[in-house]
Amino acid sequence: MDDPNTLLLFEEWESEEALARHFQTPHMAAFRQALPGLLAGVPALKRYGVASATAM
Repeated sequence: MDDPNTLLLFEEWESEEALARHFQTPHMAAFRQALPGLLAGVPALKRYGVASATAM
């Protein structure tokens, strides 16, 4: 990554339900509220589905 203003964030969730619960937590509400003041522009959000993963 060459752009020092770029942040890549990867998360792994056990299920759709676990992700939905995460989005309802107080710390995520605070994060969403603070985020516009931290960003230089509109974030480019992408969601990827992974079929499998193994340890390296």
